[in-house]
Amino acid sequence: MKVGIFHEPAGGMGGAEFVTAVMADVLRSEHDVEIVHHRPEWSIEKLELFFELDLTGVRSRFLPLPTGSPLYSGLYLPAARHYWREWDADVSRPYDLFIANVHAVPPFCHAPRGVLHVLFPGFARSRAWPWGESSHSRFSRLLDPVRRPVYEAGWRERMGTYQTRLSISQYAARWTEEYWGVRTEVLYPPVLVNPANGPKENVILCLARFTPVKQQAELLKMFLDYISPQAPPWELVFVGGLSNRPEDQAYFAELQRAGVSRPVRFVPNASREQVRSELGRAKIYWHAMGLNVDPDCEPHKIEHFGIAPVEAMASGCVPVVLGQGGPAEVVRDGECGFSCLDLSQMAQMILRLTRDDTLRTKLAIAARWRAADFSVGRFKEQFRAYLDCLLGPVAARTE
Repeated sequence: MKVGIFHEPAGGMGGAEFVTAVMADVLRSEHDVEIVHHRPEWSIEKLELFFELDLTGVRSRFLPLPTGSPLYSGLYLPAARHYWREWDADVSRPYDLFIANVHAVPPFCHAPRGVLHVLFPGFARSRAWPWGESSHSRFSRLLDPVRRPVYEAGWRERMGTYQTRLSISQYAARWTEEYWGVRTEVLYPPVLVNPANGPKENVILCLARFTPVKQQAELLKMFLDYISPQAPPWELVFVGGLSNRPEDQAYFAELQRAGVSRPVRFVPNASREQVRSELGRAKIYWHAMGLNVDPDCEPHKIEHFGIAPVEAMASGCVPVVLGQGGPAEVVRDGECGFSCLDLSQMAQMILRLTRDDTLRTKLAIAARWRAADFSVGRFKEQFRAYLDCLLGPVAARTE
């Protein structure tokens, strides 16, 4: 069977890329697999090297992404067919099974069987044209009642080309139904749970890209003002990728200035081995993406799943996370860590862990067990089960 896995995200190497690579790994031994993408810098070799996977036999297929809106392909208009619908056909028609890993509007699936895998719905159709009220002219607004049903029909046709529909968390599933009108089942993403088992030190660790949405500045201030004076032997360590974007560079420089001569350390652009080493040393993991965000207005700014907390838990770090989005599903409050309401409560829980080593050890053991629920092996098993339901047990492996 010929399988195409469409990878839509346009970032660096992260959780979404790992999902695509592991899906390819599941299918490559029995099927002819291509990863379809629009990132010219990509290669199978880079995926193998970064994620330490063997993707022998998997091919990379680059397709330039058209400009404009894919929504127009929902209408049977000549311009629309030329602009997006033909591209959609090029993406998926060569395959017997087509899998779309997306944030944005997924392509029409022209393959006989399709799997939609939503990382997080990046488009709220109810809030935007052509579903929202037109602001162009009075004539356009008069057409709204006619235009909406036409586009809604095209939208439902698009989604109907996928027989299996999945999201990476309950949080993502909720917003996929809210934004796209599509119900999905949850397939939690795979996480590399291969911890470095070194001696633990008095370290609180934050693993995230250095960018304001990850809230490092807020964590640093709380640590310096509240936690460090009451727990002087403890160190706060920030590990994460740092892009060349001027705003990210300026943000990182600001963090460094605030941490000068304080028990704070920064590890930008760490290798995977460095990340494992730092997680192996840390006793507490601190994660606060979504802090001060209204989840009903900006749900995309809440952590959709939280691969980093799971990696930390696998290494015996006790997670202290914001109780929203994916981390609230991963961290069972009081059982394997703490899921908190706000930054103040997070700081209190961290202080409690610094003072009660018995509690911290108990939670660390439970955190390791919980992390195993999100292992690569568990993901492969569940992904195969979904394929068996779609294709049949024999076809899923030998067609």
